[in-house]
Amino acid sequence: MKTILVPIDFSEASINALDYAIEIAKLWQAKLILFHAYHIPVAPIEAPVVISWDKIEEDCMAALREMKKKFT
Repeated sequence: MKTILVPIDFSEASINALDYAIEIAKLWQAKLILFHAYHIPVAPIEAPVVISWDKIEEDCMAALREMKKKFT
């Protein structure tokens, strides 16, 4: 089985890389996996900050679903 892992950060460069990966996957009849890693936001202050991990994950998953719709 051939699988291509495509890291994506939703920038124009990563979208171009995804375009190329799609074409290669078609030629090789390979499966594509989109991968996005998000960083932990760091506040520049010492006061406690509440971070909504669910919201961060939800936003990233929504963006990945949009990429999937766009390219399928």
